[in-house]
Amino acid sequence: MKKKCLAAVLLLALALVFVYAARQVLRQGNVYREAAASYEDLTAYAFAESPAPSSGASPAVSPAAKEETPLPQIDFAALKEINPDIVGWLYAEGTSLNYPVVQAEDNDTYLTRLFDGTANDAGCPFLDAGNAADFSDRHSVIYAHNRRDGSMFGELDLFKDQAYYEAHPRLLLLTEEAAYVAEIFSGHVARSDSGAWQIDFADDAAYADRLEVICARSSLETGLQPGPEDRVLTLSTCSYEFEDARYVLHCILRKV
Repeated sequence: MKKKCLAAVLLLALALVFVYAARQVLRQGNVYREAAASYEDLTAYAFAESPAPSSGASPAVSPAAKEETPLPQIDFAALKEINPDIVGWLYAEGTSLNYPVVQAEDNDTYLTRLFDGTANDAGCPFLDAGNAADFSDRHSVIYAHNRRDGSMFGELDLFKDQAYYEAHPRLLLLTEEAAYVAEIFSGHVARSDSGAWQIDFADDAAYADRLEVICARSSLETGLQPGPEDRVLTLSTCSYEFEDARYVLHCILRKV
């Protein structure tokens, strides 16, 4: 009798575990579907393309940035009606990186909120709260989740491979005032205390020292070396090589 009761309890426990696991899988699936649908709807505001200007460019523009780069035309006025926190749009041709970028008063709000404000664990790419909203700082940092379905910054994992980087060496950052080519110069797995996200620097020398460290840590061979006159954009997401690991992709930000 006792053995039968024990067996029944074990079966009940297993059934409860199965039901809980199934509910979690269904919940996660709904999170992915809801987020995917929401961001898919937003691309309607983003894609009437025009070529980047090939002449009369700023002296800071690199030869790569001068190429005829298709520039998404972003309807920022319409997007601001949905969410006034928008500060830019991030896009990389041939990848899944195609998202609005927001900025809140903290670095927590958009960890669990979609662009339209819906509560969702997928979140939304966001600019560090300490950065200037127009990306005029020496170092601007955009964060997003590393999602298992490859959404948000899940695709950054692919940049750990040299061949993938070579196929996608640059991204586009569009703002209401300007368009930028973000040329990747470094990518590496970073510890949470590594200083990879430092945005304030005492002087040119301190900034140059940080750039040297970033380049030295890169697992990618890019042939690019930014100087203290360059602005840098960093994309940051979770990585899983060790506890609290992050993958950071550093780019030279050049105006088109």
